[in-house]
Amino acid sequence: MDLSHMPTYVPGFRDENNLRDLGGMPAMDGRVMTRGLVFRSGALGNLNKVELNNLRNLHLRYVLDLRTAVEARRNPDPNIPGVRQVRVCGATDAAGHEINMSPLGFIRLAMHPRRRDPDKQPNRVASVAGLYASVAFDNPAYRELFKQLEAGNVPLLFHCSQGKDRTGIAAMLVLAALGYDEDVIVDRYVLTNEYRRESLSHAIDGHRVIMSRLPILRLIVQFAEGVIREFGERVFEEIHQQYGTLEAYFQAEFGLDAERLAALRDFYLHEPGEAPTAQGRPRPRPKHARAVADRAGGTVEPSPSEVKS
Repeated sequence: MDLSHMPTYVPGFRDENNLRDLGGMPAMDGRVMTRGLVFRSGALGNLNKVELNNLRNLHLRYVLDLRTAVEARRNPDPNIPGVRQVRVCGATDAAGHEINMSPLGFIRLAMHPRRRDPDKQPNRVASVAGLYASVAFDNPAYRELFKQLEAGNVPLLFHCSQGKDRTGIAAMLVLAALGYDEDVIVDRYVLTNEYRRESLSHAIDGHRVIMSRLPILRLIVQFAEGVIREFGERVFEEIHQQYGTLEAYFQAEFGLDAERLAALRDFYLHEPGEAPTAQGRPRPRPKHARAVADRAGGTVEPSPSEVKS
């Protein structure tokens, strides 16, 4: 697949960085999300010098790092002058301990699950998918993300280590809040497998013999290096199971009632005939820019540039 033809493609970055624009595609009401406002990515510490310069040309105002403190120490984000850089881990267990989304991280999550699905799972894969979907609930990092989106603090970029799980679920929720069709959202979620095709292919080739004997290993490799469509679909299934509708979910989890969701869509979406700039349309910010500030919670860590300022 030639990703450069995708409306979400951002030139100047290697595909493996999984850096994309959330905008460029029409929502269900026909309006299009403005490009240049919200980006998703893998770890910024993996960018080379040319890519770092291209990152500065995105004119970001805010970067949200969804990784654990350990991940951030091992591969710190570069200091980006003029940009507020904050870390709030995008996944925790029931005790509030930060976890990554590796297979080992999921073992820890399974030992201390954040929520329990009342339905009996038919197999281990379904059980893991349920744990995966639990990240979408009661998540301080996602509340911080929506707080910034409501404040119109853009251009904004959020990322984790590979830009696929914590970041992928976050992107799904943003697009859902803006009124995108769930199937379209999941299609964009699985594009990670195209962006990370080389890493995924290398991992599969390296385990091909043992995978022929242990088919479950292929699923583990797919999960470690890419994403699994059923896991993305499970996020929406769990939301509907608990809340009934997406609207009820956004109200309960983020305080986004119908008026605030409409304001969010008015800010980030434009009519197809319009020509928005990278700073969005000339319209007021959402009325409730500060409304979810008290609900953000979590451990919010400033970047080194904020400490110095």
